[in-house]
Amino acid sequence: MIVMSSETDVLLWAQYRSDNVRPISNLAFSFRQPSLFGQFGWNKLRPGELFVTRWKSLVSYSPNSIEIHGKSQAFVAFLNRLSASERDLKLFFGQTCYLALYSCDIKWAELVTIMLLSPGLTIMELIDCPDLLSTASDLSVMPTRNQMKALGVSNMAPEFLNSLFLELRFQLRFLRLSGTDAMKLSTLRELRIVMNCVELLALQDLNCDLGSLDAYFFDSIAYYFPNMKYFFLDWNTVSPAFTYDESTVHVLEAVTALFTRLKLTFLGLLIYCPDEEIRQDVEKLRNYLENVNVKFKLEAFSCTLELNAPDNFVLAVIGEHANSYVKRLFETIVSGKVSRPDLRHFAYIVDTESLLMHDSVVQFGGFDVSQVREEFLGRAESVWFSSEFRNGIKNLSN
Repeated sequence: MIVMSSETDVLLWAQYRSDNVRPISNLAFSFRQPSLFGQFGWNKLRPGELFVTRWKSLVSYSPNSIEIHGKSQAFVAFLNRLSASERDLKLFFGQTCYLALYSCDIKWAELVTIMLLSPGLTIMELIDCPDLLSTASDLSVMPTRNQMKALGVSNMAPEFLNSLFLELRFQLRFLRLSGTDAMKLSTLRELRIVMNCVELLALQDLNCDLGSLDAYFFDSIAYYFPNMKYFFLDWNTVSPAFTYDESTVHVLEAVTALFTRLKLTFLGLLIYCPDEEIRQDVEKLRNYLENVNVKFKLEAFSCTLELNAPDNFVLAVIGEHANSYVKRLFETIVSGKVSRPDLRHFAYIVDTESLLMHDSVVQFGGFDVSQVREEFLGRAESVWFSSEFRNGIKNLSN
């Protein structure tokens, strides 16, 4: 265990704030390599800066959202230091309601520890974490004190997926399938648990090991999620590029049939449009939706934060324009320039849960100040500095 006093300096990175007047109320805290500071999940953050705070101040941050990305040494060292004080443990994790594990080597016992320390934890992303699954026991999948309303997962064995769904079948409302090592279509074919409580399904990555998505697949979706109200489909699960051809029409027929069959509130299609040829094919999508007589809206946007960047995505939504859920979907993805929405975004869209829409992000890469600074400054990206930064972050350290 690292021995340090409450006055020990800790070097962190934080995102610049757009509003430096209001105090920070919703904070996201991330554990990741210093060379990867400036991202949260898959989404790039606004520019930020390194800053120094005291350990006693850091403990009191009490983040709403926690992300652990990549190798877990920084998190394990942080947790070991925090474990020296039961008060500090409760203070730091006491407000946590969202936990995201991305490509990390956290073990199942460590996940259970975090869950037990976070009584308010209701949303988890377990993305690309094979070590987590290999060390889990399907006999005690989730601590019972946590009521999980939302879960994000990637590839896992069919037996484990069924055990997980069996544990969560009466509480899970949002399900997100994402990740580099994506859920296999063959795994979904072995699903045995009908998830009656799931309202939102987001398919962002899928390993189509049994062939491309077809009408049978979408019929299966309707069977296993019979009370679904919101369906979000990233087109890359269908094809790497959107081309308007016969196979595309078959998929469109299947998803519009799903929309009608389940009487969905919205069905969102996110399409990557890097060139003019694909944009022209998307116009054919517009014509198709007009011909099948559904209410829809298409809007192009750029996922980059630079001003006047060309549009490279299109969000197509089937549903009532005036519906508040549809409005928040466009607000979150198009206005927010979010091409990889996670469960925090979907919780806002469906439940207007603004608690997880952070005011700022703070990132920790280890206790070795020199090493953190060296790794951060040695990365290839440019680093921005601002005299306004300390005014925006200082209230965290008071």
